[in-house]
Formats: sequence, structure tokens, C-alpha cells
Amino acid sequence: YIGRTMDLSKRMYEHKKVAANATGKTLDRPIVKAIREFGIEAFDVEILYSSELFEDREQLDILLDEKECCR
Repeated sequence: YIGRTMDLSKRMYEHKKVAANATGKTLDRPIVKAIREFGIEAFDVEILYSSELFEDREQLDILLDEKECCR
């Protein structure tokens, strides 16, 4: 799974919380399925790309979309 966030620890907490309480559509999310099946402890978290300075939010979104996309 490759995703993006501004706060990694908060995002991982959110993934764990959603997986624990998943119903309906959230049960279909691949990350939720994996956390429910293997547990959050089975995941290694690695930052693949980090950028501190961006003046233009649109440019940042374009860059992050490119980095997040799985080809």
C-alpha cells in the first residue's frame, strides 16, 4: 500500500481505527482488509518521499498524485 499524509502517526492510527470498526463500504478497502486479516503489527511503514516546502498546494497535489499512483 502506498498512500500520502501530512501526519504519518495520525494516519496509521486512523487506518487502525477504521479497520477495527469497519462496516459497509469501508470493509472493501484493501488496506482495511489487510489490517483486519494480518493485524497492524504485520505492516512495515517506510517514508518513500518527503517534501517540506511547497508554496502552491495544487503543485503539491499533482506531485503527490504521481508518487501515490501504482503503475
